[in-house]
Amino acid sequence: MDLYRSFSIKIYFSDFSLCSSALHVRVCEPRGDGISSLAHLLDSVVLRVAVWVVALVACLGNLLVLVGRLVLREPNAVHSFYIKNLALADLIMGVYLFVIASHDVAFRGEYIRYDYRWRRSVGCSVSGFLSTVSSEASVFTLTVITVDRFASIVYPLSLKRRTFRFAWMCMLCVWLMTLLLAAVPMMRPDYYGEEFYGSNGVCLPLHIHDPDSKGE
Repeated sequence: MDLYRSFSIKIYFSDFSLCSSALHVRVCEPRGDGISSLAHLLDSVVLRVAVWVVALVACLGNLLVLVGRLVLREPNAVHSFYIKNLALADLIMGVYLFVIASHDVAFRGEYIRYDYRWRRSVGCSVSGFLSTVSSEASVFTLTVITVDRFASIVYPLSLKRRTFRFAWMCMLCVWLMTLLLAAVPMMRPDYYGEEFYGSNGVCLPLHIHDPDSKGE
């Protein structure tokens, strides 16, 4: 009995999320993974505030960009079209941050009780999908803008060749490729695993603790 009590007082796991299966234990280690803890989805107060601030700025700022460029006519329609797509990609990241911040509030103080269900939920998968789409679309769009600006400077006389239709086709390819790359892990759970987006509480596909993860 004394031996059992000694084990029931303190226990160690390789992953803090496993503490959800030992809620009766007085002390369970580790207490977090650097982002989440036994009590909170976002353990750091600074991180909580930063997520809300960045989410608010990202949504409001990019909405203003979209509305402004839709209302105001600009001489360079192609460049404006690229900027609107970039704003849309960044707006999606703001939505993702709001989802994470709201769930942090919902789970506040007892996150470990919801950790297993949350990381395996549709909401977490969709959140991870949104963050991946936003990140990849932003990078690809910036690449397209960079190439467009480079061509405008180096080959100014061929500017007429880059029509709005060409820009539309470029961005269509960017969004289709981005959506496909983000959706593949959810369509192939047998290969990527059931927790590709649910490897952590913020639903980011960062498998830094598992060197054998597929799809990195």
